[in-house]
Amino acid sequence: MLSCVSEIEGTSNKISKARNREAIGDGANDVGMIQEADIGVGISGVEGMQAVMASDFSAAQICLLERLLVVHGHWCYKRIAQMVIKRDLCALMVHFLVFLMHGIFGFRFAIYSTRI
Repeated sequence: MLSCVSEIEGTSNKISKARNREAIGDGANDVGMIQEADIGVGISGVEGMQAVMASDFSAAQICLLERLLVVHGHWCYKRIAQMVIKRDLCALMVHFLVFLMHGIFGFRFAIYSTRI
């Protein structure tokens, strides 16, 4: 998700409510937005180097951002997919073990619990 550069006062307060944010800025007025974001990208240009100094990644031109966004987006998607698969396999194993235990011991426990 890209955050738009804005001149409105309190921009960083509005941005901090979002999750998984990326801010792209090219001047001193964008430093707050870049620092509040999870990933900050500064573009060096006419307005100075303040945004580059405050950012996590820097680019010399806007046209160089495409590769940065595509590659890091792909890596992030891959990490999330692997995490979801591992989480689902763990949940599946827990369900299988519970089902197995109920199949093996479930009837005996039901008989013993009714006699008490």
